[in-house]
Amino acid sequence: MIYNWDMRFQHPLDDIFRTATRVKILRLLVRNSEMIFTGRELARNIGVSSSNVNLALSALEEIGVLHSVAKGRALLYRLNTRHILCERLLHDLFKKEPGNLNNVLAELFLNWPREIRSVICYGSVARGEEKVSSDVDLCFVTHNSFHRSRLLTELEEVQAEFYRRTGNRFSPYVISTRSFAARYRRAHPLIRKIASEGLLLRGDPIGDLVK
Repeated sequence: MIYNWDMRFQHPLDDIFRTATRVKILRLLVRNSEMIFTGRELARNIGVSSSNVNLALSALEEIGVLHSVAKGRALLYRLNTRHILCERLLHDLFKKEPGNLNNVLAELFLNWPREIRSVICYGSVARGEEKVSSDVDLCFVTHNSFHRSRLLTELEEVQAEFYRRTGNRFSPYVISTRSFAARYRRAHPLIRKIASEGLLLRGDPIGDLVK
C-alpha cells in the first residue's frame, strides 16, 4: 500500500498545530481514538464550521496523522495511531491536558492539609468557557468550621506560586461540610452552582457533601 503523506521532520508541530481548528480536531480524535467521525460530526462536536473543519481535515490527512475511508458519499475520519507524531507526542499531550489544574495543585500542596475534605473547581474553568486571563474559582470544603482561618492562611502562601506556575490566579472559597450541606438544602445560589457545574479535583464526591 502506498501512503501519500507529507510530514516535515523538522518542526512538524508547526503544521499540525497551525490553526485552532486542527488542535480541536486532534484533541477529539486522540481522546476517542477508537471512534470514526464524519466531517459534519467533527464540526458539531468541536463547534466549528464545516468548511473550516474540511480544510483542517485535508491538511491533517496530508500530514498523515488522520485516516479517511469513504462510505457512500461521506468520508469517515479516525486517528492514525501508528503515525510517529500520534504515537510519541499527541497521545500523551492530549491525555495529560485535562489534568493540568489538578497536577499543579498537587505539586503546590505536597502534603494536602488534613482539614480539606474536597476541592471543587467551578465557574468558567469548570464549564470550559474560561479566557486566558480568567481566575480559577476553587471551593475548598473543610471537615470542620474551625479549620477555615488556618486554611485561608495556607492558601495565601500557595496563591503566589500558583500564579508563577500558571499565569492565572485562583479565587478560594472555603466552607465547612456542615455549612455546604445546609446552604445546599436552602438552595443558596452559589452552593447550588458549585454542586451543579463543579468539577471535583480532590476528595469526596459532591453528592456526599450534601447528604
